[in-house]
Amino acid sequence: MLETTDFRSRNVLIFGLGLHSGGLNAARWFLRQAAVVGVTDLRPARELRPSVTPLRGQVRRWTLGRHLVRDIHWADVIVPNPGAVRNPLLGLARRLGKTIVMDVAVFFALCPAPIVGITGTKGKGTTAAFTAAFLRTQYPDTSLVGNIGVGALGQLPYLRAAVPTVFELSSWQLEGLADTGVSPHIALLTNVFPDHLNRYRSFADYVAAKYSIARFQQPGDVAIVNLDNHRSTRLPIQPGVRRLEYALTRRPGASAYCANGKVWLRWRGRPFAVAALKEFALPGDHNRSALLAALLAAAAAGADPRRFRTVIQRLRGLPGRLEVVARRRGVTWINDTTATAPAATVAALKTLRPPITLIAGGQDKRLPVTDLTREIRRRVEHLILLPGTASRRLARALGKRSQARAVATLPEAVRVAARLTSPNGTVVLSPAAASFNQFRDEFHRGDVFVRAVRQTV
Repeated sequence: MLETTDFRSRNVLIFGLGLHSGGLNAARWFLRQAAVVGVTDLRPARELRPSVTPLRGQVRRWTLGRHLVRDIHWADVIVPNPGAVRNPLLGLARRLGKTIVMDVAVFFALCPAPIVGITGTKGKGTTAAFTAAFLRTQYPDTSLVGNIGVGALGQLPYLRAAVPTVFELSSWQLEGLADTGVSPHIALLTNVFPDHLNRYRSFADYVAAKYSIARFQQPGDVAIVNLDNHRSTRLPIQPGVRRLEYALTRRPGASAYCANGKVWLRWRGRPFAVAALKEFALPGDHNRSALLAALLAAAAAGADPRRFRTVIQRLRGLPGRLEVVARRRGVTWINDTTATAPAATVAALKTLRPPITLIAGGQDKRLPVTDLTREIRRRVEHLILLPGTASRRLARALGKRSQARAVATLPEAVRVAARLTSPNGTVVLSPAAASFNQFRDEFHRGDVFVRAVRQTV
């Protein structure tokens, strides 16, 4: 458990401010607790301007463009950004006896509401958004926090004990929770595929981080697993925790599934037809799987499934996730920038109808590409590769007979795609790689793509 939640007059160091607002929101929250706040980040101030400007005049100590040992000595409490948890200076902080706590652990310690925690390699953001939408039919004030929602700590004053909160959790955030020995009341693991192997020592370490979502659950809590993903089904369940399962088709044990053109949920001991499948507008098995997971999580949190049908009819995808951004001259342009792993790009290719022009590549994450190369050969008419180590590795895996075209920039990729793509074809940015060699993050990459599409077509 957290040693203390009283941060008054304590030196709190935000270790990694970042640009996603997580560090900014954490700094603001600790300032409101009357803490003495310092900020450090490896990036210079000019790159961090959107996060730095709102804190000018409030933060006591700034170190930008580098991390310094003296900041570690100054701090009583260190709050690492999820992307900074492997920094060697945190090892020094531990040896010095400093308190190291992620903002997610502070949130869990102070949150009065039951928490629905959702993680997975693919689909956790969509599943979390769907879950919050279903819960709002019963609890209109349901909060969605995490990477796709608002900053978690800033929501604390508005949360009530009777209203569930949905939290999308990354593997790094789960490690922060594990350090303090807490888990969400409802833990949902959508799936586990190889990812972030550029950050983890092994795939086993990554799996262990995902499994920690249920590690500290208590009797009466709920764990939800996906029968269509064998690693999800192996989630270790604690004694007294209720296990619920879902699958794309009717299977023994599944409490949510699709059958006979309908979406089914086991409710009050019997199957309940929530809606017709045709009422759900989003294509692909991955979206249906997210729908089933969300139905089960929302019902487990107390929402009435009889209210879900109208929500299903209105559900739409999230930005950067197979997002249609333009249709011009018979060609559909799709932004799938959040596909940062080969498995996510494989899912996208299986969803889309050929002919497909795929824009892919970027920074390598040391992930297997066998399935991706197979789907590219089967379904992709034109492959355009962005600069980066992942692109070079993919080109080697495809071999000399590959028709891949290398480009220098994403706008150039869009122009080449516009020239090559057949009428009634689809152009999709689904990189299967990280973005940091050319962009701030995957969302910046998606913004550049959308802007280039609008300028080109």
